[in-house]
Amino acid sequence: MTKTTKADKTAKKAQGVVQEKEIVFTCKHCGETKPLVELVVMRQYFPPISSCKACAKATRNAPGTE
Repeated sequence: MTKTTKADKTAKKAQGVVQEKEIVFTCKHCGETKPLVELVVMRQYFPPISSCKACAKATRNAPGTE
């Protein structure tokens, strides 16, 4: 068993061997799995609702939400 040092990890990253895992979440409205950068917290509701950008935009522009 060999130890992986920080220098080894840095060298592998430079070669493009190590892939970083993307953090994802599941939207409560559409049920799709999306990257965390798409997460929006709608604070106009109590308790605040988390959803994706597309669902938040659709909810904001829905009839009867003015």
